[in-house]
Amino acid sequence: MIREAIRKSLSKFLFPTTYSSVFMPRSRFNYAKEVNGWQSSIIMACVGWIQRTFPEAPIMVQKRNKDYEWEEVESPLVELLDNPNPYYDGLLLQSAYIADLIISGNAYLLKVRSGAGRVVQLWWVPSGLIQPKWPDGGSEFISHYDYSPGGQVVKVDPKDVVHYRLGIDPDNLRKGRSPLQSLLREAFTDDEAANMTAALLKNMGVPGLLISPMNDTVSPQDADAVKQYVKERTTGDRRGEPIVIGSATKVDTFGFNPQQMDLKSLRRIPEERISAVLGVPAIVAGLGAGLDRSTFSNMAEAREMAYESGIIPLQKIVGSQTKHQLLSEFTDDLVNYRVAYDLSEIRVLQEDEDKLSTRTITQVQGGVCKVTDAQRLLGLPIDDSQDFYLRGFTVMPVRSGEDGSQIPQESEGEKSLKSAGWTEEQKTAFWKRIDRERIGWWGVAQQRIEPLYTEEAKAVQKAIKSGAMAKEAEKAINGLKEDWIKAIEKLTLNIVQHFGAEIAPETMGKATQFDVTQRLVRAWIASHAAESVKSILATNLDEVRSVILAGTEENMSVSQIGRKLRDFYTDRSPYKAMRVARTEVAQSAGFAQHESAIQSGVMKKHIWLSSRDDRVRDSHAVIDGEEKPINEPYSNGLMFPGDGAGDPAETIQCRCVERFTN
Repeated sequence: MIREAIRKSLSKFLFPTTYSSVFMPRSRFNYAKEVNGWQSSIIMACVGWIQRTFPEAPIMVQKRNKDYEWEEVESPLVELLDNPNPYYDGLLLQSAYIADLIISGNAYLLKVRSGAGRVVQLWWVPSGLIQPKWPDGGSEFISHYDYSPGGQVVKVDPKDVVHYRLGIDPDNLRKGRSPLQSLLREAFTDDEAANMTAALLKNMGVPGLLISPMNDTVSPQDADAVKQYVKERTTGDRRGEPIVIGSATKVDTFGFNPQQMDLKSLRRIPEERISAVLGVPAIVAGLGAGLDRSTFSNMAEAREMAYESGIIPLQKIVGSQTKHQLLSEFTDDLVNYRVAYDLSEIRVLQEDEDKLSTRTITQVQGGVCKVTDAQRLLGLPIDDSQDFYLRGFTVMPVRSGEDGSQIPQESEGEKSLKSAGWTEEQKTAFWKRIDRERIGWWGVAQQRIEPLYTEEAKAVQKAIKSGAMAKEAEKAINGLKEDWIKAIEKLTLNIVQHFGAEIAPETMGKATQFDVTQRLVRAWIASHAAESVKSILATNLDEVRSVILAGTEENMSVSQIGRKLRDFYTDRSPYKAMRVARTEVAQSAGFAQHESAIQSGVMKKHIWLSSRDDRVRDSHAVIDGEEKPINEPYSNGLMFPGDGAGDPAETIQCRCVERFTN
């Protein structure tokens, strides 16, 4: 029945409806009858902006997790809204019912069900073609909807109708009410101003004329002839031509001209009020009332205001009603599921996140909160190894529960690495000093690496739409290879320079400086960056292939797999960037300190110093204190802690250090 009704409705041209009869205060003129929201330029300027902007945030279904936090989940509802029927997509459907909802206060979708009763299609129905009905006795709130396609009335069960409402109409509690109904006079005023301008131009480009013979009395026939004569010679393509009348005649303008009417100022009031009620600043909708005072700076603020006062509240209204009328077709648990809109990539809202990041980083650097607290505030994966404060002008990390006084102060004798007979306290002090330096570089390195994952995510999501997904994803990832190498080389150079200089006074003496420009150092940096990037991209490709394969096995569409990849990068990029950062810092710092000792020409031996905590590898604890000639590797095959040429099982997240002696 519903399929047939939809077919009939499509066979007729559907005229947009006007508002129902509404008399404005202090007036018996029915403005509602004269105003059509779909044909008002001011209303459609604002509605058009909302139609274009509303889809920027993709709709999603979320579920509460064990921590009572919302997280996105897969749902057939999202696929249904993306592909509502064979003839138009989800964006067109959304554009239609959002405009109808704003203009009329009501929007309707018809559900088409399969033989098994599942909702398989959605169709928009203009609000003028469907009305809620109820028994005269009020035994039911809504018993059915009268759907009138092509003049035929079809009764539709409420469970087959999605009825969106803007609030509740006090004159009909079963319907919504558009806020535009309070602005019918303003919309009518603007329409009349536009009509007057058009009429003036259609006639003579000036207001009407009063032509009066000065001497003779003129018969009605002669008056009509003069009128036609003047009209033919002063309108249309003959505007502005001179005319001659055979007798003395007086010509006066009848009414006001456009300058006297000041129609521009007259039309500003409707623009201001209509845009205010719809939550779209006039400047954003491109209306003259806003453009008169526009600048590039307040345009950005106006767009943000439009989103917060117009789009987001509307999304909450639509999301809530979609949950109760559509999501309920797929789950009975409406307490732990909801329909929401993903605002994470809305450009106009990113400024707030930037301010939050800046404020949080400032708090961390000021020692107000721990690094792990900042990760939690910014929605990043929590790394328990970052559970410390940064305090003091030297930004020295102090682990939670300590105040810094427990770290032994080094005497001049302890600073010398030329004596092999160190006490355990001296070893711990030296290891903590180097470890603090490395930890301080983790955040710096992560900030430089994470944007590479962001660019990779965009490239992969775009590439999979072009053909074979796995093959195109591989091209996209490898296409960023040079960007990765350039970033890793620059980062490695900075780390090597820092740690080489940091240890130089103890390996080379205060008069000598570590030389990062030496050919062997530059060669190591280039080789290290190339090998690191090769490993990083191979890992990235394997993980992306796994996501694509899982989506393919679940018969997901390309758009669904694209969303899974987006979620994968969003969730994993911060963690992956930190993992790469820690590895790069460990390897580069280890090389720099070892190379500094070699450049000294004095240090002949290096000694393995294991991490002084309970997280050290057993294999590294065993070789603690192992001494080797400076150009020979340790028994675990590493030339220095973190040596990338060694077994990854011995290097990944290694936090050991080495000391030197002559």
